[in-house]
Amino acid sequence: MLIYYYFIIMPFKNVNILLLVYLLNVTFILSDSNNEPIKIELLHSSELYILSSSFGSDKQPISLIVDTLHTVLSVMSNRCHICKSNFSFNNETSSSFSIVNRSQSVISMNNEEFIGYLSTDSFHINDINIDNLTFFLVDNITHNTIFYDEGFLSLGFSKKNRSLLNILKENNVISEAIYSLLFKKNSDKGYFYLGGYDTQLIN
Repeated sequence: MLIYYYFIIMPFKNVNILLLVYLLNVTFILSDSNNEPIKIELLHSSELYILSSSFGSDKQPISLIVDTLHTVLSVMSNRCHICKSNFSFNNETSSSFSIVNRSQSVISMNNEEFIGYLSTDSFHINDINIDNLTFFLVDNITHNTIFYDEGFLSLGFSKKNRSLLNILKENNVISEAIYSLLFKKNSDKGYFYLGGYDTQLIN
């Protein structure tokens, strides 16, 4: 069955919506697979959806805001004193941490500039463990006008960087480089599916 998907922009507040995301203007074929979609619970806070994960060899707990726009997963460093974060990542206690580029870089997000280093470390979410995942370790922020939590799980597709979805597919954790987000009406919970969607809602 050949299906075409497009991005649709809709307000999420008080709306039941299942958002399927794939590459723009690209077709793909849904096929039977032994790999079931990975379901991850989201918590709703301040109009944001947040999931729990951990980073580093010592599995430091990090909450990530689900971000469908940007392409680089970002984590707040414990050196970032301006970041509004209850927890942050201490790379010095992780034996698997590595800096990709020793010179500081700047990425733009939400009309602000994040200053830090492109790095790699192990990433853990549910029962998934990924070694050498590339992410941006944020040392400083220019303004800090919004709520950040500990970081952003950026799900945008990039030709430059290998996305989380591509890594999971390459390692046969998921069968398709696709994700979906389910937001429940009048609830503080939602669900994030890696490699699929809720088959009871879509056929």
